[in-house]
Amino acid sequence: MGYEKVSIMEAQHILSKALQLVEEGQAVYITRRKKLVARMGPPPPEDPVVFPDFGCRARRALLR
Repeated sequence: MGYEKVSIMEAQHILSKALQLVEEGQAVYITRRKKLVARMGPPPPEDPVVFPDFGCRARRALLR
């Protein structure tokens, strides 16, 4: 996984290409006067949502 470093002006002109790079898993660093001001990257992986077993809890409560 690499990264691309572009200026703000360049980022405005190649936004669709920058988003394509992000979709492929690369990061895009945006600079202003050679100073890093922003980073575009893929979102962090989502943890699966685990729901409690309400049916089991209800059965246990009713059997008491």
